[in-house]
Order: sequence, then C-alpha cells, then structure tokens
Amino acid sequence: MSIQIYKYVSPCGRVIPVKAANTFIKRFFGLMGKKEGNYGILLESCKRMHTFFMRYPLDLVYLDKDNCVVLTKRIIMPFRIAPHVNNAARILAFPSSLNAMAFLKQGDKITLE
Repeated sequence: MSIQIYKYVSPCGRVIPVKAANTFIKRFFGLMGKKEGNYGILLESCKRMHTFFMRYPLDLVYLDKDNCVVLTKRIIMPFRIAPHVNNAARILAFPSSLNAMAFLKQGDKITLE
C-alpha cells in the first residue's frame, strides 16, 4: 500500500511534506502515537478530529472542497476534540512546532503539489 505525499508551501515560503489520509484506516490512525515529525497530514472527507493518544499539539487548517481555508485552529493539545466544521471537506494537520500556519487566514487558497 503506497502513501501519497503532497508538498505544501506555507505563506512564509516553507516547504512541508503532507501525507494523504484518504482511507478510513489512514484517517483513523492518522498521527496517533507517532513521534513528532516534520510533516503534516491531510485528512480527506473530514469535518472534525481529535488528538487522543497524540504526543504533541497540532495546528489545524479546515479546508472546503476547493481547498480554501474555512477555519484555522492553533495549538490543539493532546487528548482534546477539535471543533466540528460543517462546510469543511478536509483537514490539514501539522505539528504546532512547524509553525506551518504563519500568515494563513480564512479565505486563503491552499495548493498541494
């Protein structure tokens, strides 16, 4: 089973790899129990997520079907439930330490290459 990897370029110019979680199993396990890395994860068909069994805080970017930012949430600590966002189609999650969301705001369009 191969893992699709995208490249996210943050508004401040950082290039961050993003792993696609496009199946139930990949979304279910996501970043749970994993050590903090220098990559993000794209949770497809997702409107809410939790940080149960996470080892580090996350920054979340809720995206609509056109990859426009609907909502951003910074520093979601482990063992928390993030908000449910009705008009989100996917969630882009990064370890907070990457500061991948710097200068990102609602309405911005995200490009994943």
